[in-house]
Formats: sequence, C-alpha cells, structure tokens
Amino acid sequence: MHILITGASGFIGRHLATALRDRGHRVTGCVRDPRHRWPGVDFIQSDLTRDQTTQAWLPRLHGVDVVINAVGVIRETGANTFDTLHHRAPLSLFQAASEAGVGRVIQISALGAHPDAASEFHRSKGRADAALAQLPVRGVVLRPSVVYGSGGQSTELFEAMAALPLVPLVGAGEQVIQPVDADDLTAAVVRLVTMDDPPALVDAVGPKPVTLREFLTAFHTGLGLSPPRFLAVPRPLVGLGAWLGDRFGTGPLTREALGMLERGNTADPAPFAALLGRAPTALSDGVAGMAPSRARLWHARLYFMAPLLRGVHCRRVADGGRGFRFRVAGGAQP
Repeated sequence: MHILITGASGFIGRHLATALRDRGHRVTGCVRDPRHRWPGVDFIQSDLTRDQTTQAWLPRLHGVDVVINAVGVIRETGANTFDTLHHRAPLSLFQAASEAGVGRVIQISALGAHPDAASEFHRSKGRADAALAQLPVRGVVLRPSVVYGSGGQSTELFEAMAALPLVPLVGAGEQVIQPVDADDLTAAVVRLVTMDDPPALVDAVGPKPVTLREFLTAFHTGLGLSPPRFLAVPRPLVGLGAWLGDRFGTGPLTREALGMLERGNTADPAPFAALLGRAPTALSDGVAGMAPSRARLWHARLYFMAPLLRGVHCRRVADGGRGFRFRVAGGAQP
C-alpha cells in the first residue's frame, strides 16, 4: 500500500514510517525540511502553516491508499498555532483525501481531545476529529495518552527530570496519567492500516493509570539509578515557571501542559488491548526495554545544561598544551 504520513519527521511519525516501511509498504513522508532522508522512505516538502486548502493536497495524494496525520505540537510559536496545525491544515488534508478517493485516514489525536475541552490543545485536536467523522471517507481516530519511547523529546525531558539529585514534582506528584509505549502505538497503527473493519475511535493508553511520582520513578530506575529522592515544588512556583515558558517561548513547561497534567489523562485500556491483540506494555517493561547505557544517563544529566553549553565555545590555546581558554558566544575573550 502507498501510505502518506504528515509529521513524518516527528517522534511518532518516525516510528510509523520505519515500521510501515519494514512491512513492505511504500511510505511518503510530508516534512517541512526536505533534507530529511532515510532508506526506503520518500519525502516531500509541506508547510502546514500554508497548506490549508484541498488544492494544496490533491496533487500529493495521487495513488495514495492511506493517509496518516501525525502532526502535533505542545507549544504555539508564531504561525504554528494549535488551530493551524491541529485543525485547519488537517481538515484540508482530510477533505482532499475524501475527494481523491483515499481508502483510509488515520488521525493521531490526543486522549481528552474534544471540541469543548478545557485546553486549546485538546479543543483543536477535537475539532479535527469531529470534522473527519463527518466526511465520506473511512476515518479512524487514535487518541494516545502521554507517549514515551526512545528518541522522543518528551521522554528525554522525563529522563532528565528523573536523573536529577532531587526529582521535582508538582506538589506531591499525585497527578494521574496513563502513558503508552511508542512501540504499542506504532503496532496499533500498523494494524489499522490493513484491518477490514477498523474502529472509528480508540483511546491508546497503557494498562493502568500511574501517578507522576510513579512515572518518574520508572524512568529513574530505568537509568540504573538508586531509589529517587523527590522535591515537592509548590504549585504557585510551577505555575510561574509555566507562565515564563509561555512568555519567552522556552523551557519544558507551558500553562497548557500543566493544566492537562492537573486534570488527569486516563481511559479504559480494553479497546486498545483488543486492537493490539494483547495487553498494552506495562510502564516498567517499556522503560526497561529502552536499553540503558552510560551515554543515555549522561545525556539525561546534561539535558538542562544544553542551552548553556550551546552558548559556550572551548578552544585549545597555543600555550604549549597547558590548558584551555573559554569564550562565551558573543562575549569578549578572557
């Protein structure tokens, strides 16, 4: 089958493209940067801030059997708004797929997505989900909870938090989520591509809910570290950090993400298990399967230093090899 994936350069998109390619499908990835390359996958350039008409998508859908929309952002930046990337551009893609006779559209949404949800992240996803359900095309909406796995930016953040001497929590860390292994999500999509009668909506979740404290403990243990010590960060201070993240467009925390975490994110795992044909992977097993190594541990420990390290240059001084001289980017050399 010929499968087109939007968001193919992202965490979920990369997993899907690789798995579908390995199963013999022809895969075309839509990416903003056309320099993306890996064997067996074709790439075409697409900018969803501009590709918001059926006419923009129809030429790209010639001969395509399945469309998978895996585009998603957790922070709005400039023209990359939730409504643009999660609703308007996908809607034009879905309409074009219907006109082009594409056999199936798989929408990677988000657990909790609904047009009337509390967060704009979930509302924008929900608007696209609802629009797809109204079109004369076989549509499937897969709504994952927090997705973890090797190569994910959010996973790198979780590992970095878990690797700190004091693991920070929002309050007591009792917020409840139901994380799903990226490999399980990928396996579900692979099955949905060829199922004769796929379900219209499935929540993709792990086998049971866990607290934020339990979630970070699993990553701490997965890095080969001793039992963690926690730091309860007062909610007002976390809220300030989220506000600063939104204000300056940097940092791992946003008010949208904080609000979604505090509202919780869980669902019945039975429908997802039925789709997989087995129980979803337990969190401890999924994290344990991410191949712990010293390199992964040091990456986690240096994660929060990356902005500083990117701004500092180190060069050898021609002084007989006695030492190094450091120069901060944009500053004077000492």
